[in-house]
Amino acid sequence: MLAALPGLTLPAPPAAEDPGAVVREPAFSALALHTLALANAALPALEAPIEEAAASVLARAWRGAAAGAGSFATDPPEARHRTRRRLKRLRYATEFLQPLLPQKATAKALAAMRVALDALGEYNDVAVAETRCRALDGNDPQVAYAMGWLAARHQQLEALAARRLAKLAPHRKFWR
Repeated sequence: MLAALPGLTLPAPPAAEDPGAVVREPAFSALALHTLALANAALPALEAPIEEAAASVLARAWRGAAAGAGSFATDPPEARHRTRRRLKRLRYATEFLQPLLPQKATAKALAAMRVALDALGEYNDVAVAETRCRALDGNDPQVAYAMGWLAARHQQLEALAARRLAKLAPHRKFWR
């Protein structure tokens, strides 16, 4: 995406986050421990309450992601980033619990999540690029061009992300 900014050389990005950071987050650990505890409790009874526990976990994750999706267009940047993180967690939880869920509805919901997350990722990339460009010499014509291009792209991606987030609504309760 940033390759579309001809002639502008941005400073090197900050060091990439550790890919395992998501797995080390407290929310992921809580999900894994909760799932293991529920599975352990369900096995002796030879019943299927694990599906109910999965539904409970997904319902809670959905509420968090849906709240941000509904207000994305008017939210400040921090809240928009929080929405992206919540949607990522919902997707990860859904993928983790997928064997317990209705196959067709889950596949459709995951597809909608991925599409929304792609738009949110592009939106975030532009927001980061704008922040980095602001640190450059504003009198440089290449920087001015880049800032104009990024501002226009920011508006396009903001609208795209809002539309794609809205398309998640029909998948409410896909786990049932």
